[in-house]
Amino acid sequence: MPLVGFIIVVVRYATHYSFAASEELLANSFLLLTVFGAAPAARREQHLAATIVQDFLPRPAAQAVFLLSIILSVLLPVASARFSWATLMNQIGSGIRSYALGVPASWYQIGLPFGFAMIIIRYLQQAAEMWRATRQRTASIIQGLISLSWVLAPDDSRLLFAESVPRTCGLRARTVRHVCHVGNRLWL
Repeated sequence: MPLVGFIIVVVRYATHYSFAASEELLANSFLLLTVFGAAPAARREQHLAATIVQDFLPRPAAQAVFLLSIILSVLLPVASARFSWATLMNQIGSGIRSYALGVPASWYQIGLPFGFAMIIIRYLQQAAEMWRATRQRTASIIQGLISLSWVLAPDDSRLLFAESVPRTCGLRARTVRHVCHVGNRLWL
């Protein structure tokens, strides 16, 4: 597509004419590429997000902001899918044709509602994984604090308990410091 766009620009400036058909194909293919590229981006958490406010909020408020962001982030592609579907039905019903190639305009529109549906599905998958990871991280921190209190207990059983506490370090979460017991040594 970048090559087609480059050729369009060169031909337009060299001949003072344009290829209307190639411009039509280029604009509509970029639109479809953008919509279908947004679905994997939403799944991999590569979409634009401003989380600085959420990061500094207390946990209950941060969860409320997270849920609000999920709702709003799903409502936008839902509305886009609805309106692109309505546009598609209108184009099919009226029989409108594209301006350059004369093909039905619905051919260019037909993938958009499904692309937005993919964005919704992928974003909900990513949000569910983030929610589960937050809950696991919290459980891991609580488990670590409980085992830390047992390890630092003043009686002589603390070393024996440190040997028997299940290991809590590993690959559960990337950003939270875990309490890890190795032998009778405590690592933070």
